[in-house]
Amino acid sequence: MITEVSPNVYQLTSLFGNMVLIVEDRLTLVDTGTRGKTGLLLKLLRRLGRSTKDIEYIVITHYHLDHVGGLAKLRKLSPGKVVAHRSDAPYINGELPQPNPIKGIKGQILGAILWPWLFPIRPTPVAVDMVVEGGEKLPVLGGLEVIHTPGHTDGSITLFAPERHLLITGDALFNRSNRLSLPSELFSRDAAQGRRSVEKLAQLDFEVLCLGHGLPITKGASVRVRQLLGGV
Repeated sequence: MITEVSPNVYQLTSLFGNMVLIVEDRLTLVDTGTRGKTGLLLKLLRRLGRSTKDIEYIVITHYHLDHVGGLAKLRKLSPGKVVAHRSDAPYINGELPQPNPIKGIKGQILGAILWPWLFPIRPTPVAVDMVVEGGEKLPVLGGLEVIHTPGHTDGSITLFAPERHLLITGDALFNRSNRLSLPSELFSRDAAQGRRSVEKLAQLDFEVLCLGHGLPITKGASVRVRQLLGGV
């Protein structure tokens, strides 16, 4: 499903992980879905009369395979600079092997069961061109702020466009069946830290929320996030 959440900003919602495409003179792509699942993006680009060669930035919110899996293919098709947080960059560029994303004793058992299915779609390493720490502003949408939001992974980042009142969170938040939630502890490095990161985001002024999984929220998103946190 393709949703224009703000003028020339599209969330591409998929079972295999969402992407966000920002369309200006040059394009910015946030996340790349799983390996072999770039078809929805290519369809949208054709519809807009644009090309992967128009992509200037490919921002990765975190290293999990459902967000970075399509990166190797897109990097071959695009001159776009790959942007990621310093803590997650080694897992994206292959300096470190991708760890099992499922944690805890139950997670170890589940991970062992799922590994034969995950192994064929493991991401191909890709160099990170721009390493961020948080606080940087990309020249996109009048200033797209990079916010370090650790918890799901150590290097998870969120993108904030104040002029558009738009927040792009990756997996800091989920929206399943129109129910906003924090990510499962089984898939998070530090769930308590992740909640603190969302508490920080809840202080921002945003109406539109794009997420790594589930449909976008296009109205009253900050209120929904504060309600989730119990009025923080």
